Amino acid sequence: MADAATAARGAPAEPATVEPAAYALWSLAHGIAALRIGHLRAFRADLDGGDRAALTALVTGLGLEGRSSAQGGTARRRSR
Repeated sequence: MADAATAARGAPAEPATVEPAAYALWSLAHGIAALRIGHLRAFRADLDGGDRAALTALVTGLGLEGRSSAQGGTARRRSR
């Protein structure tokens, strides 16, 4: 997460901003997984697109869209 934040912003990310962002991403992913294996186990709708849209919206909102240089890609800054 810190690598992606650094790549997206062009400067080292501060723990004060990385930790809340990491928590937000983890909690959303955990919530999706918990719902999928629990309450929505027998639900027959295709939820993959909604899951992806939720994760993408969070990452984009945090300004971390793109891939970090550690993953072989380039991060993009979001336009304002």
